[in-house]
Amino acid sequence: MIVKKKPAMKPKRLIVERSERVTPYMQRITFSGEDIRQFPAESLGGYVKFMFNDGGGTHIEIRDDMPRPTLRTYTIKALDTDKARLVVDFVCHGDGGNVETSGVAGSWAMRVKPGESLFVGGPGVLQPINMDTDFKVFAADMTALPAVSVQLSKLAPETKGIAVIEVATKADVQPLVSPEGVQIVWVFADGEHALSEVVRDQVLPENPSLTVWCACEFNQMRAIRRFITDNYTLPRENTYFSSYWKEGVTEDGHKVFKREDAESLKAQS
Repeated sequence: MIVKKKPAMKPKRLIVERSERVTPYMQRITFSGEDIRQFPAESLGGYVKFMFNDGGGTHIEIRDDMPRPTLRTYTIKALDTDKARLVVDFVCHGDGGNVETSGVAGSWAMRVKPGESLFVGGPGVLQPINMDTDFKVFAADMTALPAVSVQLSKLAPETKGIAVIEVATKADVQPLVSPEGVQIVWVFADGEHALSEVVRDQVLPENPSLTVWCACEFNQMRAIRRFITDNYTLPRENTYFSSYWKEGVTEDGHKVFKREDAESLKAQS
């Protein structure tokens, strides 16, 4: 039997319309471009993969015989296919969001000017969560702030829950749209307690049916996952655990740790 490969999605061209520093450690870029009209509506909160060349630039030739570009994955924070606009937030890593210490994508985001363009792969969709539970628990760091903000905005008005969100400093807190019954707990990376520690300290309702959504740094994600699995027996469809990055390694190195972690979980099941 001949198995046909699924054709690769054609890279899409985005044009920078506006770039602004919305908080000390977050750069927001609004993109335009006709290719955005091709994005499915459910792409909001999903991801695109930004393509960079070996020098960190965005000039890419889309040909099979060319070197594979460097990819960096980011969440679609806002999407308007009718107006062909898309918004992505970039965390500015390093000391004070220093352009020289923020990595390939972060440095590009802080330097880029309106009118410049680049190619992206995708989009990928935001994984849905089980809404039919009594209580929702969210845990996210700054890299997942755009994704968790979309998740919170989609909750039913009567939803009860808690969202523990880590940002770099108090000045990086952003307004969020969420039901009144969902408590927002902000954690600061320059404070005394790590994200996983604050999650463990939360008092959850007794005997609730839970949905847990967690996206953050690799080691913090594993600590939160361990806490949840050690203390609650939840169906797989009620949990989502994902690491968006790993401290001290590039995105490519992070993928290796993610793969090893997934294989370890599979072996334990």
